[in-house]
Order: sequence, then structure tokens, then C-alpha cells
Amino acid sequence: MRRKKKEQLLSLMQEYGEAHTELERLYQKGDLEACCELLTTCQETAVAIGEQIEEEGSGTQTVHRIEEYCEDLYESHHAVAVQDLGRVLHSFSKLRTQWKEVEKTFQEEIQVILEIVFLPYKASMWDSMESIYLAAKADPSCHAVVLPIPYYDRNSAHELTTKHNETNLFPPDLSCKSCEEYHLQDVQPDIIYIHNPFDGGNAVTSIDPRFYSNALKKNCSKLVYVPYYVSAGGIHSFQLNFFAYPFVDYVVAQSYNLLPYFSSLIKREQFIVTGSPKFDQMLAVCNAPAKMPEAWKERASDKKLFFYNTSIEEAILYKEGFLNKLEYVFHQFKDREDLCLIWRPHPLLEATFSSMLPELGRKYLAIQERFIQDGYGIYDDTESPEQAMALSDAYLGGWTSALATMFGITGKPLFLLDQNIHCLPDQEDYLGTLLSGRVDELDGNYLVTEGSQLFGRGKDGIFHFCCRLSEDSEKAYGRVFEEEDRLYIAPLHSFQILVRDGEGGCRSIPLKPCEVTLSAFADSIRVGDFLFLIPQTYPYLVRMDFRTEELHYVEVPESFFGVDEDGNPNTRGYCLFRNFLLFSSVNDPQILAVDVNHLERQTVLPGEELQAGGYTFLTTDLRKEAVWLLSADDTSVCRWNPENGEYRRFDCSQEEIGLFDCGFEIPGKIRPFSSMIDTRKGLLLAPARGDCFFLLSKEDRKFHVWTPPFPMSTKPKSGYMRSPFLGILFRQQEAFGAEQGNLGAIRYFSMPDRKLYEITEDLDSYTEIPLRFSINELKEHCYGFARRNPWQRYGCYEDDFHTLPDFLSDRLPGKPHCKEEQIRDYSEITENIDGTCGQKTHEEVKRRLFED
Repeated sequence: MRRKKKEQLLSLMQEYGEAHTELERLYQKGDLEACCELLTTCQETAVAIGEQIEEEGSGTQTVHRIEEYCEDLYESHHAVAVQDLGRVLHSFSKLRTQWKEVEKTFQEEIQVILEIVFLPYKASMWDSMESIYLAAKADPSCHAVVLPIPYYDRNSAHELTTKHNETNLFPPDLSCKSCEEYHLQDVQPDIIYIHNPFDGGNAVTSIDPRFYSNALKKNCSKLVYVPYYVSAGGIHSFQLNFFAYPFVDYVVAQSYNLLPYFSSLIKREQFIVTGSPKFDQMLAVCNAPAKMPEAWKERASDKKLFFYNTSIEEAILYKEGFLNKLEYVFHQFKDREDLCLIWRPHPLLEATFSSMLPELGRKYLAIQERFIQDGYGIYDDTESPEQAMALSDAYLGGWTSALATMFGITGKPLFLLDQNIHCLPDQEDYLGTLLSGRVDELDGNYLVTEGSQLFGRGKDGIFHFCCRLSEDSEKAYGRVFEEEDRLYIAPLHSFQILVRDGEGGCRSIPLKPCEVTLSAFADSIRVGDFLFLIPQTYPYLVRMDFRTEELHYVEVPESFFGVDEDGNPNTRGYCLFRNFLLFSSVNDPQILAVDVNHLERQTVLPGEELQAGGYTFLTTDLRKEAVWLLSADDTSVCRWNPENGEYRRFDCSQEEIGLFDCGFEIPGKIRPFSSMIDTRKGLLLAPARGDCFFLLSKEDRKFHVWTPPFPMSTKPKSGYMRSPFLGILFRQQEAFGAEQGNLGAIRYFSMPDRKLYEITEDLDSYTEIPLRFSINELKEHCYGFARRNPWQRYGCYEDDFHTLPDFLSDRLPGKPHCKEEQIRDYSEITENIDGTCGQKTHEEVKRRLFED
């Protein structure tokens, strides 16, 4: 019997207690006619209940009890009619006892059968539900139904076009129902599972609007969203605020570590943290004997197989670069008789080019056709990726894809591709791998590179390797501060300050652990005897006393934190003004001022007329009398005197500002400027997404294009010189918390060619500062296979030192692949890596259903 029907019948049964009390009252009152009418109603209702139970084909004992009760009702009716007091009281008491037996038998005998409906739309995504379905199907208290729902393509005008129904593509043993014959509004299932949370918000496809989440919620008790993706440790922008979130009751989460990334629309108690059914499916396939399709055997047998995954996100972000990457990868397999590439594009990739990238669609189809015809490998368009992944020896593709994470749990090696790289590296391309454009890499005698490698500048002017600071292959630490014979190394996405002594020994100063997403700290600065850690997502400003290593924490208001449209933490500005550290918010025009000595804080509003937006960069003027603020929302800068409140805004919007072509799409606002410094000639602004410098002249207080004396590159030298912005401008010592009045040299780091320049105060000439490393040391201490950071898991990431040809030929430098280490790393980002997610999800949803 369905749960709601049993609850309704049970509720009706429980009303008999009141009816029996009313019978006694009416009889004592002498209202024999009303008493007989109520007995008749009890009889009719009991018969109706019995008939409904008989319709279920079960409940024999309950029906028998009801029949006995009805016989007692007849006896009671006769006793009332003849006004036999003794018989009446006895029969009324017997009615109560008999009906309690009815209720008890009904509860014990009638089993609830939950109606659970699964609503997949693409057969290739069925693995995100399958193990839950199998658990429900095996449960005798459940009736599981698979109801594939239609979906439509969208054209570039966002209109619904071609209709698809993939019912025939699902495994035949599912016995799928037709959504035209199974009517949710009539059946009213107990539980509905969905894996498409977009509703009408997907630019490529749309499920049939009849099955949008707001409509489904009206026709079930519990609506459960099971993510169609799995995560390597973070969640991307398009997964932050799905249209279905306001309507779902529960969200199945892969790991507790992922909960901070989800939208605030979902309350913590709505999560069911059990892992992912996709992992269940992947483990089941890998643990079973692999069967190669007959059509693949001619090309794939007795060869090392590489699974090549290409995603929609990569196509949208990199466009032409994505197509160039395809051709580069395919070229590496040409004439390799010992290797075979299994290319699996995302099932909606072709539709994405048609609807969102129509100008590139023809070229994509030509590449696809050439791959198939020239026999570079196998084009995998099967409904499920698990078979190809189980057969493959290694993975090629992006790290953000769910398939990368699924492959990771198998322990087989992953080579994570960089979509910017389309050729082998040139001689100085290694600088693109080592240096990411942070100021802390560009000043001082020590620097930390990507790979968390500490280098020190020798007397020969070359940076030499000192040590690895972390096992991660990404930069986990920032600035290095020299104090007597010690080095203090500030963290970026670590919760400790490292201390290295003159003998090379290393120890740590632990910080308060906090739940953060992405980098904990943006930067660090020295002010006298104090080191300050500038928070990015960490909720405190941290001060350490170099003399005692004592730590103090200043809580930063929540309003100073925020994420951009891609879900990444916003970059806020900061600077030292007198005895105050000033922090800007990018969300609104407020400034947080913290006294560096007493750690007292206050929030101020520089400009009363500025009602929205904040600032991305702060710097003091030459005389340290005012602060320049770079707007986060437009092309303006503001000069603000914190002591008297004077505030003046200068707008550069009338100037023509071109855009720097970085080679890929950067989500979020286009900000033309990255940084600025005050000079004797005026305020100099360096380009971020813009393509030129601007000088706010002190002579006429107007903006003018400034032509740098050094050669300015506006296009990345190669794919290894990844350049999300054009460059960074800073004063050398000011970046390290110079004493008041000490200006420090003007420096500019050019991202497209990774060159560092020192500019004279008159802005008329420059000197290039060489950034040189020992190539032999770099290769010797290369990181190889490792976790990249807490949200990018174990694998080998493509760069200057780790190339695709070297991976294919087993010539990679650094740490070799370790299956056990990889499995341990991936087990940190998912619950139930033993394949029991589906069973535990099913049990938990059932439990919550009955508790509510």
C-alpha cells in the first residue's frame, strides 16, 4: 500500500476513538436516534476501509478484524434499540477493544510500498542515479520507476528546437515507463530523483518544461537532486545557483568538504552526504572483467590505451584554443603503433558548438570527421563512459571534469591538460610555469615558485633551489621575510607560517584552522617588527611578532568577503597608511582600517556620493598624505585623504581602452587596470584586461596614454605563458612595507613574456632585471605526480617540465606515479569510496521521509 494511502486510512481509523466516546455520550444523554445514526456511519466507514484494503490484494487479517467489528456494531445497534443498558455498555466497551485490534493488525500487516521515480533525461548520465535505483529496486518496501524525460536543443536565440527522447538508449532491463503514460500528478510519488537542476536556465538544452523542478515539487513528497557531476574538491560557477535549488528537499553531496561551496539557498540540513553514485558505477565496472567492443579491437588490441576527455566548459572558455588543443593531442598519436587514443567528447559538445559557438561549429565537425577517418584512435560515442575508462590505462583531459575525478578513484594515472598549450616549449617558456605574476615572486633575495619550491638568489644572480615547502605542485606559500638568520615564509593556501633556519632546518607556526574555500590568504606585508597575513577567504587578519612569534587575530567583517561571477574570491586592495593597514571591499565602497600596533579596527566610507561598488587596489601618494583607490566597477580612480575626508574622483571612461587578448575567456567583470603607483609625473595605471598604460598627469589632472620605454608585449609569447592579465606595477620596497618616506624603485612585471623591468622615476628609461634559474636544478627537483592543491587532486599537470609527448613515452621528470597515493588523495574528497553511496542514499532519504 502507498504511504499516503496508509496514512490516510490510519488517520481515519484513529477517529474511531472519538466516535466511540461520542456513542457513550449520546446514549447517556438519551439521544437514541443520533446514537443509532452514528453506529450506522461507523459501519459504512468500516466497510469502505475494508474494501480499500482488499483492493491492495493483501490485509486478510485486517479485513477479518473489521468484519468482526461490524458484527459487534450490529449487536450494539440492537442493544440500543431495545434499551438494554447492560448489553449497551458491554457492547460499547467491546467496540473499543475490537477496533484497537483492527488498528494494530493494520499497522503490522499492511506494508508501505514507497513509489520512487527516477527522472533521467540523457542515457549517458544515468550513472549519476543508477546505484540509488538499484538499491530502491532491491528494497521490497519500494516500487522504483525509471521515467526518461524528453529534452530539447536550443538555438543561438535560446529557442527550443529539436526534441529528443532517449528512452530506447537506456539499459533494457530497466523497463522504463513512458512519461506520456505515467502521470505524476495522478500517481503522486513519495520520492522523485532528478539529475538535471537547470530547468530553463541551460543555454544548450532544456528538459521538457513539464518536468521543471517547481512543477515536480507539486507532485511528490520529497524531491531529491543528485548531481550529475563529481568534483575534485571545489564547485564551479555554473554549479553554484541552479534553478532547481529553491524547490528540492534534499541535495546528495559528495563530501562534507564541498558544503561551503554550495549556494546559501540550500540549508545544511538539506544535504545528504553519501558520496556519488557515479563512483559506485565506476568501481563496479572496474572491478568486473573489462570487455572491449568488437568494433574497437582492430585499433585498440595490444596497445596502451589513453582515455581523452573533452568538456563543454573547455570549449566555451577557450574557443579556438580548444580546437587547437584537439589537433595538438591528435598529432601526438599519429604514427604511434604502440598507443591508441579513445576520444570521448562530452555528449552535448556538438550541440554546444551549434548553439553557443556557431562560428566554430564547422571547424569542430571537420576535426571530428578527420579524427574518425584518419584512424588516430577510437571515437567513443557510447552511452556510458565507464567502459572506455575501465579499459584505458591513463587519462588525458581537464581536471574540472567529473570524469577526471571518477578516473582518479581507480588509481590509474591522470595527465591533466592545459588548454593553452598547443606545442612543445621553447627555451625560456619555463618562466611561464614557475612565475604566476604575483608581486611576492618579483622582489627580494628569495622567492617561492609554482610547485612550492623555495629559491634563493646566488652571487651569480641566478636563483638556486633551496627546498620544497609542500608536497603540492601548486604554489602554497608567498612572500619570504628575512629576520636575522631565519626565513619566515607566509602561507597562501596553508594554515601555517614556515620558519627556515640558517642550517636549512624547517619548522612551522600553526594558525587557527578555519573552513575556507580556495586560497586562505591573498598576500602578506611587514610593518616594523610585525608580519601581517592579508586574508583572501580566511576570516581573520593575522599579525605575528617577529621578536616573539606571538600571533594575534583581527576578525574581518563578512561584508569584506565575496566571490566573482565565476565563484572565485574577489581581489581586494590593501595598503599601509601611517600606522593603519587599510583594506577595501570590492562589494561596496567601505574601507577597513586596522591600527598595526593596537589592532583596533574601524570601518570608514571614503566618498559619500559613491553608492555602490568597491575597490580592487589601494596605494598611497608620494608624500604619504592620501590614498589612491582603484574602482572595482568602472574606469575611475579616487584620491582620498583619510585624515580630513577629502575625496576626489577621476574618470578615465572617455579614453579608448582596448582589450588584451589573453587567449581564453575570463568570466566576470572586465577590469582594465591591474595596479597603480604614484610618481612624480602623476598616477600611473598598469593594464589588466586593457592593452595600454594611463597616466593621470599632475599638470592638468587628465588621463593620457603612457607609452612605456620598454618593449611591451600584448600577446602571450606562448601557451606556457598563461596571462589572465597583462602585468603588475609596484614599488619594490613599498611592497615589503617600507619605512615611511622610502619610495622604493618602480618595477613592472610583464605577464605575456615574464620579464621584469625597473623604471626610472622620470618614467623615461628602464633596466631589465634578469630572472634566471639553473635549468639542471629545475629538472632535478621537478614535482612530477602530486596533488596540485586542496581543490585540484593528484595527477601530473601539463606545463613546461611535464609535456604530453614525455608522458606518452614514460619520460616525465619528478615523482613517478603512485597508485596508492592517488587513491588516498581522492578518498579525501568523497564519502563511501567503497561503492555503497547508492544504498546509503536510499536508506537516508527513506528515513527522512518517515521522520517528517
